[in-house]
Amino acid sequence: MDSEEAFQRFYWASILKRLGIRYRRPYNMRHSYATSMLMAGMTPAFCARQLGHTVEMFLRTYAKWIDGSQNDLEMALLEDAMAVPEASSATANRQYGASAA
Repeated sequence: MDSEEAFQRFYWASILKRLGIRYRRPYNMRHSYATSMLMAGMTPAFCARQLGHTVEMFLRTYAKWIDGSQNDLEMALLEDAMAVPEASSATANRQYGASAA
């Protein structure tokens, strides 16, 4: 039995059982971490760096987890970034040659 198999059999399985988590291989936890990051709204570029992937490789594997659940948040960010600051009416009047009454 190699050391990884021993770890999984004697430590990993018992730790998961005590925590009430169904068994999964330690490697599968990478997928859990990746999908948790995406569901928390982290960018694919950041997530890819965390896992040591290129963005292309990351998206090939995890794009299915990037769904429309955060579309409202994304649109709000875009609208905020593109918003034109409101000018006061006095400033607007001076810019367009109208006199303030």
